[in-house]
Amino acid sequence: MNLNQRINDHIESIDISRLHNLFIYRDDGINIFTKDEKNKSTIGALVAGVWQASSELSKNVKIESDKEFQFNFYNSNSGVYLISICANSNQYIIGTSYENETNPGKLKLELRRFAKNIETFITKFKNVETKVRTEYLFNEISDHEIDAMFSTVGI
Repeated sequence: MNLNQRINDHIESIDISRLHNLFIYRDDGINIFTKDEKNKSTIGALVAGVWQASSELSKNVKIESDKEFQFNFYNSNSGVYLISICANSNQYIIGTSYENETNPGKLKLELRRFAKNIETFITKFKNVETKVRTEYLFNEISDHEIDAMFSTVGI
């Protein structure tokens, strides 16, 4: 069983009913978990991009540690809230979007508690070392050959 499936199984075992549109993405935008299946890959790319952009912007503001950095925008009862965790040398972005929320402060507190829970859960597993590829998959491939590979999908 891979880590993503273990995370999904763990999430099903805890109460997340209040976190309506909960999602977890790796920092490169790859989906780990989402309650809302529509547009999950698009949302992942946007979440990763906005997190990286806001992280760079935050360098202009004095914060003591990366743990203090959060991203949110809202209009009192609706918005998006993103936080990040680092477990086994990997960064994950956890967030929720909400509408007509009567107590957004409580929702944010619950998301921070959930993030701490997931961070603790992930750190229980060994970090699998990925093999770094030193050679190319293809050698001396022409533009024509590349075009032929992707012609079947209409590109």
